[in-house]
Amino acid sequence: MALVPYDENVLPALSKLHQSSAEFTLANHRIRLSQDWKRLGVAAVVWDAAVVLCMFLEMGKVDLKGKRVIELGAGTGLVGIVAALLGANVTITDREPALEFLTANVHENIPQGRQKAVQDSI
Repeated sequence: MALVPYDENVLPALSKLHQSSAEFTLANHRIRLSQDWKRLGVAAVVWDAAVVLCMFLEMGKVDLKGKRVIELGAGTGLVGIVAALLGANVTITDREPALEFLTANVHENIPQGRQKAVQDSI
């Protein structure tokens, strides 16, 4: 077995993880998310898997209108935000260090009437 030190700066494809924001057009909305790799690491960047899942949800093969959806470990909140924009009643979760960051992204992208208060974890 070989152990190789990981350096995210080596691969140009990962440079997008170090940008301060990411923008998408999904669910007929322009979505702008803050990112902060240095402060929160993997919890504060948009991963390709989240984008692909959002594109699948956008295709409408799963009708989300009025459905309950929970996103565990939401990070930037992209999937939960898109699910909400597609009509789902969404609960978005993450660990305490990421909640303030996640909440800001939700407030930036979900219309005020669709937001409910974030509750402290038990």
